[in-house]
Amino acid sequence: MEITIKDLYKNIDSLPKSLYEIVYNYINLLKEESKTNITDWQKNEVRKRIEFAKLHPESLVDFDSFIEDFEKQFLNEN
Repeated sequence: MEITIKDLYKNIDSLPKSLYEIVYNYINLLKEESKTNITDWQKNEVRKRIEFAKLHPESLVDFDSFIEDFEKQFLNEN
């Protein structure tokens, strides 16, 4: 069954008015989330990197260690 705008209105209309704000906020959240488009090439790149990491776990770097080393090398220079 395809849901129509009329179905949505009917469903919302059946709610207690105290829930209108929650529904309104949820719809806004869904609209914002739908604006975030991740392109296919980005998805494919992430998949490639995940596969590489699985095949070469030694290539992974601990984030905290990296930041610590980075700060020592570049931020503590005199």
